[in-house]
Amino acid sequence: MSRQHGTALGPGSPVLALDIGASSVKYAVFDDDGGIAHSGVRELVLDRQEAALEQLAGLVAGLVAGLNSARAAGARPTIRPGSVGVTAPGIVDALSGVVRHSANLGWRDFALRDELAARLGMPVAIGHDVNLAGLAEHRLGAARGARNAMVTVLGTGISSALLVDGQLLSAGGYAGEIGHARIFPIGDARARACSCGAIGCLQTVASAGGLVAEYARRTGRTVPGAEQVFAAAAAGDPEAAAALRLGIDALALALAQCAALLGPELIVLGGGMAQAGEALSAPLEAALHGLLSFHRRPRLVPAELGRWAGTFGAALLAREAASG
Repeated sequence: MSRQHGTALGPGSPVLALDIGASSVKYAVFDDDGGIAHSGVRELVLDRQEAALEQLAGLVAGLVAGLNSARAAGARPTIRPGSVGVTAPGIVDALSGVVRHSANLGWRDFALRDELAARLGMPVAIGHDVNLAGLAEHRLGAARGARNAMVTVLGTGISSALLVDGQLLSAGGYAGEIGHARIFPIGDARARACSCGAIGCLQTVASAGGLVAEYARRTGRTVPGAEQVFAAAAAGDPEAAAALRLGIDALALALAQCAALLGPELIVLGGGMAQAGEALSAPLEAALHGLLSFHRRPRLVPAELGRWAGTFGAALLAREAASG
């Protein structure tokens, strides 16, 4: 059976993993060797909770039926997933299995774990999307071997998975939302209105959307994404360079506060904006270390698992659910 990703969980019970996004779900079936036997992406409309349950249950049922049909035809070895792991965006209380609030999907107090398990007749485990990506990077990827680490995803927003003494810090789903840490006080000329309703949040200037908005504010020109802002800065555009400097300095300050509080050995950078590589990580690390004195100086490293990190994390969680 061909593997669709070089990373594997290791031997264990077969599981299903779902990684829920704003308008699609990445899914994967993991076999008993821990490799991905089947994966894909399904476009779904999940903005109503009851409809979301039906669609997610239907997706899982379809995957299981496909496995059964292939097994009956002798097309593949036996794979009988015994549990499902699910990531969700927003404030996710993994212990109770409830999505407290997901702004992207419009969910509130959604008992996703128990309601989905009731429809599927098998154990379900859920977790925050970035937390589970962080769990995967810690066990399988760039943060292997680190007892204290952050996995920071830089994309439309900014969020971090926090690993303290080898354990994922969840705080009922509220930990790690550094994108909504207030960096600039009200009245500061750099303070922008945030989608969360606050003023001066980190992501207003340091996320991919924040960089694009800041560049447009300075030039009156709109570009498709942060990649174009980095390219313009590299080509000598002073306004692009200024927008980048604002974002990088703000992000360095937020990470310095985290370094003082949590003492991470390393910070893993993931998400679309991290694709800028050294153009982001080199000035960010210099700015971060310049803000620290006696503190542990975390290394900045790129994420290894890419867009499937959340799926691997969901599979790890499903394995735990299957084992009781």
